[in-house]
Amino acid sequence: MSGMRGSTFGLPEAPLLLVANPTSGRGRSERWLRRAESRLSQEGVPFRSVLTKAAGDATRAVADRGAARGVWTIGGDGTINEVLQELTGTSVPLSILPAGTGNIVARELGIPRRFPEAYRLACHGIPRALDVGQVNDQRQFLFMASAGLDASIVSRVASQRQGPIRKSDYLRAVFAVRHQVESRFQVTVDGKPLGGACWVGVFNVSRYGPGIRICPPARPDDGQLHLILIRDPLIPRFVRTAWRAFRGRLADFQDGESLTCRSVTLEDVGDAQVDGDPLGAKDLRIELLTDKLLCRAPGRAAP
Repeated sequence: MSGMRGSTFGLPEAPLLLVANPTSGRGRSERWLRRAESRLSQEGVPFRSVLTKAAGDATRAVADRGAARGVWTIGGDGTINEVLQELTGTSVPLSILPAGTGNIVARELGIPRRFPEAYRLACHGIPRALDVGQVNDQRQFLFMASAGLDASIVSRVASQRQGPIRKSDYLRAVFAVRHQVESRFQVTVDGKPLGGACWVGVFNVSRYGPGIRICPPARPDDGQLHLILIRDPLIPRFVRTAWRAFRGRLADFQDGESLTCRSVTLEDVGDAQVDGDPLGAKDLRIELLTDKLLCRAPGRAAP
């Protein structure tokens, strides 16, 4: 696989599938889609485009793709997460044109932010094998899952948002949860019980939220999950928690721990989230799927 180059990767006669969220990046996604369509048409590359309108559309588009030489996401991290649900474990390579707001995945992988360079990589980059996290044998994630305070904020934003998420939505959610009771849940790592915790983050990449490098050692191709655990409530020390998170030193609290693993079980959690989307489950089993996603990105080629 590592010796193959060019936009004829995979099935040369099959079309590319272009999936774009038109509201992502304040309209930049749709503009980039039109530019990509124009370039591909000029180069004689067959393609099919899908503009998403609601949650789940990107996942359904990939599930119904038929034969495809590749799938391109033109949008943000939410679109990537949806596409991931159907591409994990397949030989179809993913290409990312980062036209969203945060673009955490693209930043983590070193994908260019400008259209010409990102387009060139999407067409001619060599697929790189990435690890994928999985929750309860069904929900895949590329950057992180967590349980505790941040998941409560994510859940509140999701339930009250109207239209695209804005920074003010998160500020209102933070204010609303300031009196919340942070209950402990039980944590087991690679089969070993670790006791109770109020917050756990399980990372496949280093960045989270607005792109802060909260877990610096984590890499999406290192064959392990990176876990940060905080045993006691975070709200009474919220400012200190935020400061340490921005500095990548969240586990430095006296009640904090940082370790690597292959699987994590969380029992009786209050709120949980995966890649910024709330989860309704109270018991979570999180495991690593090694080298299960092909993505055209700088770095080590797929074996």
